[in-house]
Amino acid sequence: MALTYVEKITALCPDLASPENWEGIRIEDTGSGPKIAVWSHSKYTQPTESAIAAVTQSDFDSAVSTYKQKRAAEYPSVVDQLDDIYHNGIDGWKATIKSTKDKYPKP
Repeated sequence: MALTYVEKITALCPDLASPENWEGIRIEDTGSGPKIAVWSHSKYTQPTESAIAAVTQSDFDSAVSTYKQKRAAEYPSVVDQLDDIYHNGIDGWKATIKSTKDKYPKP
């Protein structure tokens, strides 16, 4: 299955995996396929259409792998997670895990 235009941009700009990080960016399809209509992002400069077109499945997979590695390194150990559940309940544990998931969103 071919990558979507948004997936290709996400491979180039991994923080854009979270929808809230798309503020200031708008993609439009004017009939000839999707294109960047507005790009006003504080962290990333606008990728060129040729850079977007050149993104491969391997590039996207690498971006996905990177977020998984970053999450794994930041999650507390299983022992600490169980201790968190014991002391703070499931909702407290979910909040701990969510902060890491939010920091490193899925592409």
